[in-house]
Amino acid sequence: MAVIYRFAEERFMRSVERLARWRIDAAVLHLKADRNDTRREQKAGIPDDDIDTNLSEAGKMAEGLVRSEGSRRLGWGEFQFVLRGSRDTLVARSIDLLNVLMQHPVYGQIGWRAILIRVFPGDSQRTHMCDPGYDLEPVKAPAVVWVEPYAHDDWREAQRYPTVTQMWPNS
Repeated sequence: MAVIYRFAEERFMRSVERLARWRIDAAVLHLKADRNDTRREQKAGIPDDDIDTNLSEAGKMAEGLVRSEGSRRLGWGEFQFVLRGSRDTLVARSIDLLNVLMQHPVYGQIGWRAILIRVFPGDSQRTHMCDPGYDLEPVKAPAVVWVEPYAHDDWREAQRYPTVTQMWPNS
């Protein structure tokens, strides 16, 4: 399992680096299950292994739908996919993905957020280190959010925040 995970991690990182270097329109799609929903399932007595299996299968289904160039599982209900395309194209694909997940009899019981972090042209580190953090707290699932990494040269300084825009549903 560790070898497979390491391969996925390396492929993911290389994909972001390549797209940034070649300045290809792309984003990292961070697909995140709503923690309140997974906790609700735990409180309802659903075993953690069953919840994990459902989340894992939802991630696999998502990967097949978005046709990613690289992917990784970050945590229990968190997945990332490297996607090529313009902002508008990727937002539309993310909305389609969330609609499919919401219509599924099992995966639809969980709220999902699709957070698209733009691959910063020429500098993959800005993408990897971009943390929209607190700006995402008020965004309730289901939602699609676009994140632009901080664009100025002093991006490593404290208090340099990305621009976060909720794209769907319209706020």
